Amino acid sequence: MAAQALGVQLHRVEARDPDAFDRAFAAMTSAHAGALLVLADNIFFEHRRRLAELAATSRLPTMYNSRMFVEAGGLLCYLLWAELF
Repeated sequence: MAAQALGVQLHRVEARDPDAFDRAFAAMTSAHAGALLVLADNIFFEHRRRLAELAATSRLPTMYNSRMFVEAGGLLCYLLWAELF
């Protein structure tokens, strides 16, 4: 696994609805997470501003799958091919 070769430990944190966001960020903070990658999901997109605020409050560098998250206050995104047009 690439993460293992780089000495990076990955943790999966689930938040299936907005009520779970606070618990997920608390878990990441407790685990001293170094960064967060938010995967593509409609629930995350609908609540992108709140996720960006939680990441900023938690001082957790976060990467998103769409520039719409950055426009809502997120740190950075990786562009999907469809967003280039």
